[in-house]
Amino acid sequence: QLASLSEPIQVLVEAMFGESRYEEVAWLRGLYLTSATQEGAPIDRLTAALSSSFGLPPRRALPAPRVEKRSFFLKNLLTEVIFKEAGLGTFDPLAQRRRAWIWRGAAAACAAAALLAGGLFTWSYFDNRNAITAQAGQFEALQTPLTSVAA
Repeated sequence: QLASLSEPIQVLVEAMFGESRYEEVAWLRGLYLTSATQEGAPIDRLTAALSSSFGLPPRRALPAPRVEKRSFFLKNLLTEVIFKEAGLGTFDPLAQRRRAWIWRGAAAACAAAALLAGGLFTWSYFDNRNAITAQAGQFEALQTPLTSVAA
């Protein structure tokens, strides 16, 4: 049964851990096999598979006694392997440092852009205020000659 899984497992592993031009290749730490919930005697399934591979007709299944269903290997896999090895995966320190500098640069660029925009708005405000003051001065200068003409 395990040999029949070799090709699908190979395709899966190559798809997940194969080379890619878009990202760095992940490392395969291990392959853990677990079993699903089993009911009945495992030997019954084994003999049925063997008899079908030899072309023998399937045996009638005898009514199986009521047996408690159990999951094998999962508890040990989780407690003895996965939880104990939780700290093995870490980030690349150089990549973390590079990422931190990129964030700092982006924050500095945003701050510089905000300061530049604020400076431009302030300069525009004072420039427009001076233009309005100059226009008011010209209006006052023209108002005196126009008053005498209108009278």
